[in-house]
Amino acid sequence: MTTFIKHTRANGLATARKINPPVTDGLVGVFIFGGTLAQSVRNLATGVTDASVIGSPAIGESYLDLTGNSTAYIQTAIAHSEDLTWISACRPLTDTTAALISNYWSNSQSYGGQTIGGNLILSENTVADGLVSAQFTQAFDAAGTSTAAQANTGAPGFAIGADYIISGRVDQIDRTRSVTNITTGASGTNKPALNPADLGGPIRIGSAYNSQFAGQARHYAAILYDRKISDEQLTLMNDWLAIILDARGISV
Repeated sequence: MTTFIKHTRANGLATARKINPPVTDGLVGVFIFGGTLAQSVRNLATGVTDASVIGSPAIGESYLDLTGNSTAYIQTAIAHSEDLTWISACRPLTDTTAALISNYWSNSQSYGGQTIGGNLILSENTVADGLVSAQFTQAFDAAGTSTAAQANTGAPGFAIGADYIISGRVDQIDRTRSVTNITTGASGTNKPALNPADLGGPIRIGSAYNSQFAGQARHYAAILYDRKISDEQLTLMNDWLAIILDARGISV
């Protein structure tokens, strides 16, 4: 059963422990940010572990402002998987590359080193033009070398200071990496040669594992699956999330 939460902008999720979005198969993470840090780190998906906050992110009734460079972010217990879907409701705050969902430079599960891992980011592209693009990467292991395979929504990009829902998806058998700014309709794909995925450590929201992606973004929500959901299911999730955000005063 699909549950739609009706509440005021004052934060009706304060007492919620679990919610059921329209697509639950493979769901490993649902985070609706804002109110308090304790509320923000609750993983509202069923049967999964809550996250923890690192640093001191700015917090509003409906958002967290997270900063890369391991400064202010959310550390989840969610495992990096070969197949996945990551969805972020966000607002780019700086014209610099910022992590939405990432485990860049965590320890590789395949060899003794760090992996490029999985990354859904806001990419700077052209310096100081007030625009960013969405980029999704799922690295592959080329004989012990972590190699990026990334999809980008491309130039000219979209404006900082506005709100968007952005997704990254991959299916290991098909190999296609896809990224979509669902709000603007911009998208991109990348299909690398057949290599095993180079998986890393538990997923972070708002930062990589090093100083990469040091920009800042406002995070409203993050939803994670350990499979690639279909285009139709992505539309369902976008519509559901837009209703939740609208009730909190956020239009995407």
